[in-house]
Amino acid sequence: MLGSWVETPKLSRSLVHELTVECFRSEFRTYSAIPLLFALPQFAELCRRGPLMVILTGMCENFRAESSAGKFHQNEVSSVMKIALLGAGKTGSEVLRLTRNLSDVSVTAFDIENPPKASKLDGYDAAISFLPGEPFLETIPELLETDLPVITGSTGFTWPGGRETFSEKLRQRGLIWVHANNFSIGMNIMHEIIRLIGRADSLYDEWSYSIHEVHHTKKKDAPSGTALAWKQWLDKPVEITSERTGDVIGEHSLTLSTPFENITVTHSARDRQIFASGALWTARQVLADRNEMEPGLYDVQQIALSKLWNSGPVTSERMNRTS
Repeated sequence: MLGSWVETPKLSRSLVHELTVECFRSEFRTYSAIPLLFALPQFAELCRRGPLMVILTGMCENFRAESSAGKFHQNEVSSVMKIALLGAGKTGSEVLRLTRNLSDVSVTAFDIENPPKASKLDGYDAAISFLPGEPFLETIPELLETDLPVITGSTGFTWPGGRETFSEKLRQRGLIWVHANNFSIGMNIMHEIIRLIGRADSLYDEWSYSIHEVHHTKKKDAPSGTALAWKQWLDKPVEITSERTGDVIGEHSLTLSTPFENITVTHSARDRQIFASGALWTARQVLADRNEMEPGLYDVQQIALSKLWNSGPVTSERMNRTS
């Protein structure tokens, strides 16, 4: 918005007033835009002798003082995203650790000692779940009684009545839920790579695919939800093998084998915070776009790929394109 005004050859007093209001009343509290105002010769000329200069000068001094005290950050968002965290295990605890020093996110953990009853979830902006499959299924009825967007990385379960039936139930209730077998942002790039590799049968007479996944010994479901998602994205016959060892966060490899060459792509999770940060990123996107999104059950790939390809918020016409 400032850029268009900078290019304006003449500024009227009313336009200067509008620009000033934009700077100081925007929802992002753009105090850092003040120097840009004074960069405009017309603005400085109009304001130099008027009372507006006194006001702006005072606001600049106030901004400098409060910025030095650490009260404001550039483009600071005035609202705080309140998250109800379901499950504070290996990955859930990373959400708590990641948000500990974030001023724009507030997280409350719910667990067996503080169960997420619908009445307790009132006032939150979204729910993020990293509960194991069975506990998550037990929590679904309570979540359906709220109007919260639900971002879930729970695995090892089947949606009640099947995915399409459950998505229809969400649509009828006007709810937006997002599920991910893996909240790694990089996994969305893998989605596109795997889709491309899945078309290799058009180039080779002989070919085969294999997926190998490795996780820590406490992961109970095998193959992993991510490996099963890769199989779905590949859409070709594929052998899946699983390994449980040590404290491996997650490693997945897809190999295309042909008589004269092999192609292998691998995704390795180096820190569990990739799942926590991915879930928070997803919550932000949903809250920002929820007025343009159709209710229903989404895969995180649908949200991420709409950003990757800059195609705008996911709507009902495109809900099934990336799943």
